[in-house]
Amino acid sequence: MYFWVDEVLNVFVLGKPNPASLYPELKTINSISLDWFTGQLYWASSFARVICAGLSDGRGYIRILEKDLVPEQLIVFPAKKYLYWVNRGGKGLRTIETAGMDGSDRKVLAVVNMEEPTGLTLDHVASRLYWISAYKESIETVNVDGSGRHTFPKVFLEDDDPVGLAVFENSFFWANKLQLFRTSPHTTKEREVLLNASISAFLVLHQSQQPKKLKLVFSSGKRLYLLKVGFMGTAIERSLVQEHPRNIYLLDIDWKRNLIYWTDTQGHLFHSTGYLGDKQEIWTEHTVCSANVDIPTGNLYWLPCDRSAIQRTRLAGPDTHILYKTGSVILHLLLDWPRRLLYWVESGEPLKSMTLDGKSIQTVWRGTWTADTHVTLDLGSSSILWTTKGSGLQSLSLLKNRTYTLNETWSDGMIAAHEPYLLTLNRTALVLWNRRKPEPFSVSKEAYVQKMIILAENLEVPDPEVEGAAAPSPPPPPPPPPVLCTRSSVPCRDGLECISRGYLCDGKQDCGDGSDEENCSRFCNRPGVFQCLDGNKCIEEKYHCDGAQQCLDGSDELGCWKPVEDCSLRCDNKTRCIPKSWLCDGHPDCSDGKDEQGCSKFHGSYLEYFELHCSQFSLFVGVMFYKAAMNTELEDIGSLLLENMQGEVS
Repeated sequence: MYFWVDEVLNVFVLGKPNPASLYPELKTINSISLDWFTGQLYWASSFARVICAGLSDGRGYIRILEKDLVPEQLIVFPAKKYLYWVNRGGKGLRTIETAGMDGSDRKVLAVVNMEEPTGLTLDHVASRLYWISAYKESIETVNVDGSGRHTFPKVFLEDDDPVGLAVFENSFFWANKLQLFRTSPHTTKEREVLLNASISAFLVLHQSQQPKKLKLVFSSGKRLYLLKVGFMGTAIERSLVQEHPRNIYLLDIDWKRNLIYWTDTQGHLFHSTGYLGDKQEIWTEHTVCSANVDIPTGNLYWLPCDRSAIQRTRLAGPDTHILYKTGSVILHLLLDWPRRLLYWVESGEPLKSMTLDGKSIQTVWRGTWTADTHVTLDLGSSSILWTTKGSGLQSLSLLKNRTYTLNETWSDGMIAAHEPYLLTLNRTALVLWNRRKPEPFSVSKEAYVQKMIILAENLEVPDPEVEGAAAPSPPPPPPPPPVLCTRSSVPCRDGLECISRGYLCDGKQDCGDGSDEENCSRFCNRPGVFQCLDGNKCIEEKYHCDGAQQCLDGSDELGCWKPVEDCSLRCDNKTRCIPKSWLCDGHPDCSDGKDEQGCSKFHGSYLEYFELHCSQFSLFVGVMFYKAAMNTELEDIGSLLLENMQGEVS
C-alpha cells in the first residue's frame, strides 16, 4: 500500500487498478506519515490547523492536536511513540515541535525563525531530526529530545532550491527539481548524482520501517502450503511447498533451523530439513499427538496421545524427559518461547504455567475450559485467545493477567492468531480476520485443514545461554512465582526479576544472581552486536556511533562523527545555541535579537571588518572612501572608514 497527498489523502493498493481517496471530506492536507508498527496514518493540515490520526482503510479518524497549531512536515517515530513537525506561528515564528502520538507531552525542540526549514526527516536509528535551512544553505540536526544541535554548513549552492531530505546509513539524500543527490556528512561539499529527473518528493524505504508480512504454513491431507500475507491482509500468495505419499499432521516449524515437524497417521514423529529436504523419524516411546518447538534451543515439547504428560525431547541427543505427569487429560499445551514459559489446561482444571525446565508450576487463571474450546496463543501480543459455543471470543493478557471479551457473538472455530490477525476454519473456508474489528480480510476455500502455523519471524529470539539453569545444589526452598517479563526484557536465571536486553553483558551485574554477565563470549560473537575493545562489555550494534558512550573505554564512539555545538552565543534563557557564522548576519536567530545587537562596534582589524560588512554598504560609501583615501595618510584610513560606515548605517 502506498499513501500520498495532493491536498487530499490518497492510497494505492497493489493489485488494484486505481488509487482511492481516503477521507475525501478533508481538504488541504500537506503532510502524511505512517506508523509502521500498527499501520495507522497520521497527517497534518496547516489550512485546518490540525494533526489527525486515522485508520488506513478509511473507517475513521480522530483529531490529535488543534490548539495554537499551523503544522507542516509531520513525521512519526513509532519506536518512541512521538510525533514531530514544523509549526508556523504568528509574527514569523517558526518552531520544531514534538508531542506523543496521542497528543500528550507537547513541547518545542528548536526555534527556527529565520531558517525557512524544509525536508524535516528522522534518523530513527540515531534518534536525530534533520532539516534543511534554506536561509543558511545548511543541514541542521538535533536529538529528538532537543539537545545536541549541530550545523552542517554550506551544503547547498544558492540556486539548488532543495525540495526534500532523507538520512540513511550515514548519508544525506536530497533533491532539487532536476536531480537526486547523495552527500556524506563528513564531506558535505562533495555530492553524487543518483538520478536525473524532475522530483517533487521522495522517500527512502527500508524494511525496518515497513509493516511486517505474515507467513503461514498449513497442512491439508498429504500437502503443505505456504501463505504470504501482505500488510493488513493485502496481496495473499499461496504456494504448495511439500507433498507426501500419505496424509500427515503438521505439528510445528522451527524457522530458525529450517526444520518441519509432523506425524503420520500412526502418530510417529518426523522432521525434514526445509520444504524439500529428506524426512527423518524421531524415536519416541509413545505416539505424539501435539508438539511445539522452542525456537531459541530447538527443543520439542509434546503430548503423548493419551495426553497424560508433558515431555521434552532434545534433538542433540536425542534425549526425552518427562516434565509433568497427571492422572487427568491435558486438553491444550501452549509454548510461549519469547517469555520462556509453558501453559497448559487439564480437564476441569485452571490454566497453569511452568518454566521450560519443568519447574515453578503456577496457577495463571482460574477459569476452566472444556474439550470443545478452541484455544490459541498469540505471541505477537502475549495473550491467549479462546472461543466456546455461546461465550464469544475472549482474550487473556499474559502481561496484565486480565481477561477481555473481544466479540460476544463469535461462532467460528479459531486455529491461529498473531496481532493484528486471526485465522479461523469454518467447514472448508479458511478465513483471515482483522482482529481489531473483527471482520474478514479474505476467505480461502481449503479442504481438510488440520493445523495452521504462523511463522513469528519478527519476534526477537532470546539467548538460551542467558537462561541456563544453575548447577545441582542442595534442595532449595519452594521457588517464588515466576515474574512476567515484557518482550523487550529477559528474566534473570533465578526468576526473581527482569532486566532490559540492553543490560546483558554490559560489564555490570544487574541481576541479583549475576546471570546477565555469564556466557558473554557467545553473546558478543553474534551479528548485530558490537564488542568493546577492552573485551569487558558488548552492546547492540544500534548503539555503536550513536553519540552516547556505552563502552567503559569509549571504543563504541571511536572514529564516529560526533555533533559538536559551535556556541559563540547562548540566548533564549540558555536554550538556544548560536554559531559564530550566525552572529551579526542581519537576521535575528534569538527571539530577543541578541545575536544582532552591538554589531556596529568593531574590535578587529580594519580589513576583517570591511570583509565582514562590505555587503551591507552602498557603492557610494566605497567610492567616497576611495576618493578620500587618495589624500589621506595610511594611519588615518581606519578612522575614515569607520566614520563613513557609521554615517551610512545611521
